[in-house]
Amino acid sequence: MEAVCEKMEEYQKWNDSKGMFATVNRLTKQACPTVKLVKDSDGRTLTEDPEILKRWSKYCENLYSDSENKEEEQARMGGNLEPTRSRE
Repeated sequence: MEAVCEKMEEYQKWNDSKGMFATVNRLTKQACPTVKLVKDSDGRTLTEDPEILKRWSKYCENLYSDSENKEEEQARMGGNLEPTRSRE
């Protein structure tokens, strides 16, 4: 702690407000831990990185794969597979 105070005194002596601010910020800033949570298809909570990566991989695979029920999905979403015909 004394070394930090001495460094701050040096910053003050040389009018280095940027260095002074950085040191004060480093001393007063509180750490914010990050929490990684992802739910799998069964509703279980996954917290380990390999499990989370596998889940995202499976999710993206399902998202971009050809669905066997495209017509059913389109009808559910209110769209048509083909554009509506017009007189023109």
